[in-house]
Amino acid sequence: MIIQIGSSPMTINTLGRFAAPGNTGTHLVKIVDATTATDLPGGSVSVSMAGAATGSFAYASLSTPVNLNPNATYYIVTQETADGNQWYEPTRHSKPIRLPPLRVLCILARMAT
Repeated sequence: MIIQIGSSPMTINTLGRFAAPGNTGTHLVKIVDATTATDLPGGSVSVSMAGAATGSFAYASLSTPVNLNPNATYYIVTQETADGNQWYEPTRHSKPIRLPPLRVLCILARMAT
């Protein structure tokens, strides 16, 4: 997922992953600077899908909130395992599919309130 930040900074305190049918694994979800292709310090979590209802998000809190810079672009990605949990292709949410490791998924970042 690509996030383009507007003219004001944004603070993220949790990251999440969308649950497809039968998801039970744990996934690394992280924020990557699109310009430098580097991981943001403190911008990763392990999200457990155990108990997540199909069609909902499972979330995990960052150890400390992460600030995203104004007018910057970021990727939110998740690490997947071959033959692991299914995921939804962003353009076709009606059919869960399997994927090779490390692909961009339907992920949601929650802003700090």
